[in-house]
Formats: sequence, C-alpha cells, structure tokens
Amino acid sequence: MSPDEPTDEMPGGPEQPTEVTPVGDEPTGRIPEGNENPTDVLSEGSDEPTEVRGGAAAPGHGSAQPPPAASTSGVKGGIGVLIAAVVASLVLVGAYLVAGGPVGPDGAADPCDARPWTDPGNLEEAAQQFALSAADGAACELGVSREELTRSIADDQARQDFMDEHGFSETDLEEALRSGLNRAVDDGENAGAISGLAAAGIRVAIKVMPMSAMIALLENAEGIFNGDVGSLGGIGDAIDAITGGVEGLDSGTTDDPLGSLGDALEGALPEGTTDDLQELIPEESRQKLEDQAKEQLKQGLDDLLGP
Repeated sequence: MSPDEPTDEMPGGPEQPTEVTPVGDEPTGRIPEGNENPTDVLSEGSDEPTEVRGGAAAPGHGSAQPPPAASTSGVKGGIGVLIAAVVASLVLVGAYLVAGGPVGPDGAADPCDARPWTDPGNLEEAAQQFALSAADGAACELGVSREELTRSIADDQARQDFMDEHGFSETDLEEALRSGLNRAVDDGENAGAISGLAAAGIRVAIKVMPMSAMIALLENAEGIFNGDVGSLGGIGDAIDAITGGVEGLDSGTTDDPLGSLGDALEGALPEGTTDDLQELIPEESRQKLEDQAKEQLKQGLDDLLGP
C-alpha cells in the first residue's frame, strides 16, 4: 500500500476516516467540546484544572523530574544552636560546683555546726534560742537532724518509735539530751544571755535530771531566763540551792551556804537513790567523799567568781 492511498475504514463506520498526515505537520487530537485549551485529567474531587509545569515531560516521553530536595542548612543551624546552649549550661554547672555551690534543694542544717547566739533581751526569744541549741546538741550526739529529734520527743510513742528505728536505748537518748542541754547553757553563757551563777547551777542540775525533766526544759526554758525555776520541781530547788550557795560564798557569810544542796538534790534524784548509796558506802567513807565534793565545788566556784 502506497502512502498516497487512504487507509482502510475504521471499525464502527466510515463517518470519520483517518487521513495521512502531511510530512512536517504534527497530528492533533480532537479537543473535547467546550474546552479551548487541553488540560490534564483532573483527579476526582478536584475543582481546578491542573497546569502543565514548565519542563515536565509529555506522556510517553519519560518520567517527570523529582522535586528539588529541601535545603538542610536551616536544620544544621538549629542543631548547632542547641548544642551550644547545652555546652554553655554544662560549663555554668561545672563552674558552680568548683566554687562550692550545692546542687539540688537545700538540706537540713547540720546540728553539729555552731549556732550563733545573741542576747535579745526578750524572754521568749532567749528561751527559743536555748531550745534550738539544746536540740542541735542532742541531735549531733545521735547523728540525726534537729527536726527528727524534736518530733521524736513529742510523746512516749513517738520516742519509742524513734529509738526502735535507730536502735537507741533510753540511756543513749538521755545522755544525748544531757549533752544538748549543756551545750545550750554554754552557748547562752557565752552570749551573755545566762549569768555565770545561773549557768553553774543549771549544769549541776542537768547532771541529775531524769529524761522527763530534760524534755520539759528543752520544750520550755523560760524559767531559766526569768528566774522562775519552780516549774522544774526538785530540779528547780536544786538550781536555787546551788545559786544560793554561790551567793553565800561570795558574801563571806560563816553559815554553810551549801547546807541545803544535799536535800535539794535528794529531791531531784529518783526515789531511793540516796538510800542505796548509804547501804553501799560506809559512813566514814561517805563523809570523806562529801567533804571532798564540797571542797571541789567551792574551789570551782571560787575559780568561776575570780579574785
């Protein structure tokens, strides 16, 4: 068949026979009625026709070029800033540690550290300082915080639970409270809040205080600062006797200023203590010990009062 001859009829009828396209002419397809510009097929649901992108290949002439990759310069820059911030924060923390700064929340104060005392001239504040010093001293002896010790002496059950938890005996707790009260007396005397005479009497009384009296003194020490020690019972009588004896020695009186000390201390000691001592120690030895104790007490008071 020569190129000049018409093609065979298309199936379905001769209404639209094809023609030979002249050399150099591009064949065109039939434009759908109502459209003046050919468009790509729209996806279902799209309202706007798509446009042919510049440079896109026509169908059958190769696949479309992939979109250009997103620039990574912005991402790299953000990561660099983040790393710099982390490094700077680590440097600051390191410098703070080198300088001795603590990390984390502040812990409880160390009860073994010295507590600064002042003489506020106010009964309530002075008693509060005494109680804090005493609690610190006792807590330091036991190796616990002041707050834990204070909670432990609130009542008998709390005290027993505290001793069971830490393995302390009543003797351990008594000795710790005694040490704490002596520390409070020392602090108060050094600050000028407690006179030397009162401090001497209180120290002697602390040596024989039962636990209940020590706890009562720790909870309310106002009697020490206002001179009203009657609330301490027999211990208060002992303090009065000791301070009265000191004043008697200072006045040069010929009367025995310490005559009432034994009776006062006997009232402060647990019942039956002096009777047990009398049975164990012969009369002659007991008298000798009593004389030696009085002499040592007088010598100590003389050193306290000075020339």
